[in-house]
Amino acid sequence: MIHSFISLRKVYMSKVTIQDIAERCGVATSTVSRVLNGSNLISGNRADEIRKIAKELGYQKRVIRRSASRTILNVMVVLPFHSERSVQLFYDYSELLNGIQCFVPTEKANILTTSRQTDLIQNQYKKGGGIDAVIFAFTQPRSDVTIALKQKGIPILVINREWKQGDFVTCDHKKGVETITHNAYEKIVNSNPCYLSLNSSPNVAALRMEGFIHALEKRGFIDPQERILTVEKVEEIDEILADRIRQSQYNTVICFNDVIAISLLQQCNKIGIKVPQELAIAGFDNAAIRDIVYPPIDTMSLDVTLLGENAGRWLQEKVLDQNIKDWKIFVQPEYIPGETLKNSYD
Repeated sequence: MIHSFISLRKVYMSKVTIQDIAERCGVATSTVSRVLNGSNLISGNRADEIRKIAKELGYQKRVIRRSASRTILNVMVVLPFHSERSVQLFYDYSELLNGIQCFVPTEKANILTTSRQTDLIQNQYKKGGGIDAVIFAFTQPRSDVTIALKQKGIPILVINREWKQGDFVTCDHKKGVETITHNAYEKIVNSNPCYLSLNSSPNVAALRMEGFIHALEKRGFIDPQERILTVEKVEEIDEILADRIRQSQYNTVICFNDVIAISLLQQCNKIGIKVPQELAIAGFDNAAIRDIVYPPIDTMSLDVTLLGENAGRWLQEKVLDQNIKDWKIFVQPEYIPGETLKNSYD
């Protein structure tokens, strides 16, 4: 059964939530989460306004009393390991953990983390009697790990991947890229778009490319696959690539994510390509780095806190309450306007 996310916070929580504050301030929930958790990446005036609104609305962090009869869960969160430093800019994993603890706080769960899937097979974590559930965040289990965990009866959830073998909660990557591609086409006169992909994230990259292709097919473009450029890592985005895009006469680049988009923006600045006057650029994820780059790029939200909250609900309903229904949830991204998708006369 496939579910679309419909304001889960308002259904499950009666108190003021991060979503309420975000709607009042006109910002993304991830921005509110960063401010309320002390991040320095958000500008002073914006952060002050968010704190002011949160105080006016009476926001308080959700607290659930510990039940003496309830066994504390041992939850393993598996995070990906990346040797490339630039990849560490993609997501803030603390937002994920904060989201999980909105529904299953520390009174109910010991949340452990690892980047070594082999440890799960060897079952090296014995605290409190072993692992009760495993969450794979921004990665997915190897086949041998899946078999081992299922043999032990340990529930598995995959975050930000469409996992065919079991439960998942993910951003709707295909729909998100399709949306921002349509927005670019509407904003740019005589839009001639291309897509800049990242091969080191093949699962998500395939879905986002599919969204780009589908958007162009709806607009009557022939062979949109020929408009796809790929790099193996962020460091490959250089002045040569930026000039290649200019020479190909593309005037719009839909990028795999914000880090790719910002890297391209920097290279355009180096060789004198004016953004957005000569080249419009869009990203994806609403990454924290976007808040400190000018001009701010147009992007699609990937609400990591919200993914975490859905994971917390999964722990409550699937693990604690033993609800056996399939858990396949798509969180719909939202378009966040910036200043890199517009015509020169705007």
